[in-house]
Amino acid sequence: MSTEKRKAQQLKKEKAIRKAKMMNGLKLALAILIAVLLVAGLIYWIVYETVIVTPTVSDQSAGLTSEGMIENVVATDYVTLPSYTNMVMNYYENAMSEEELNEMITSELSLKSVYLQEYDKAIANGDRINIDFVGSIDGVEFEGGNTGGAGTDVTVGQGQYIDGFEEQLVGHKVGETFDINVTFPEDYAKEDLQGKDAVFKITVNGIYSIPELTDAYVKSEHGDVASTVEEYKEYLQDQHIEGKKESFAFLFVQNSSTIKSYPNEYVRIQMGREKFFEEQSFNYMKEFGLVENWSDYIKMSDAEFEAEVRIRAEETVKKQLLIQAIFESENLTVTQDDLNKVVLEFESDLSAYDQVIEEYGQGYIYQQAMEDVVKNFLVEQITVSK
Repeated sequence: MSTEKRKAQQLKKEKAIRKAKMMNGLKLALAILIAVLLVAGLIYWIVYETVIVTPTVSDQSAGLTSEGMIENVVATDYVTLPSYTNMVMNYYENAMSEEELNEMITSELSLKSVYLQEYDKAIANGDRINIDFVGSIDGVEFEGGNTGGAGTDVTVGQGQYIDGFEEQLVGHKVGETFDINVTFPEDYAKEDLQGKDAVFKITVNGIYSIPELTDAYVKSEHGDVASTVEEYKEYLQDQHIEGKKESFAFLFVQNSSTIKSYPNEYVRIQMGREKFFEEQSFNYMKEFGLVENWSDYIKMSDAEFEAEVRIRAEETVKKQLLIQAIFESENLTVTQDDLNKVVLEFESDLSAYDQVIEEYGQGYIYQQAMEDVVKNFLVEQITVSK
């Protein structure tokens, strides 16, 4: 064989080897690409499908033991608690403002009002009165413009009626009948009345007399806790502070604690609970025609909704972990009286005890009682400073 032929064959052989290597490389690259896509698809399925399709949970006691503890969870393994045995609550920072205090007193006095059909005092702004009226335009009564003799209550100056109506009641007295002149606004709801001048014949039927806050009133109504106006105001502030102790204490613990991790299985259960409540709300709104479909109700993508549900579930679980951790650390106990109090929050008497347990589950009722026990314990750790 000539030298030229041998060279040609050698070149042909080398070309075939290079081609084979290239094909093998392509096959390997394709195999790697397919493997990557399969792994990516698997990850997507695990992260997206298995998370997005978190099932709803209707059982209130799901994930709880019969004694209200989170199943297979020692809460102190998941949270770091702050020191809560010497909490200090500043009296003045938590007291009602003067405006809030006066609103509370005004509300109380209003409940003590007496309806009078004989009263010499002229009507003033702020007075609550009962009137009848008959409205007319150009001497003709219009639909919806009268009380039909049934009477209606008006607090003068609150703007319940069109401009000029309530202002013209001021100065009149119980038993009087008189006319007032008003003009309906241009944008009034009833088009046929827009911009029209009207006359209303008013009869003042009576007035609600509100007692004044005096020492005599305090002695009469609250003599067991105070004898003067100042003492009564101080008493109301003290009651307000007592009422804020529970929220103050738990907020302190919540803000000062650290969550090391979450029990994932219980978080998923709480996510299911959140979804159950959302579905109940959706079905209710759909029944009354307020929404048509699920996407209109949640107003976000399924993935965003899932993330939102997880945030809410983790907040719930954090609270429950804190309650359980304090309960465990302080060796607190739930008594039958504690359970009875929870049951009475659902039903009017204890004859329905078994029914409540059956409906909500023993674990849930115990957990609620545990929460009350812990919060009462925390309240006892507070010192109020002035």
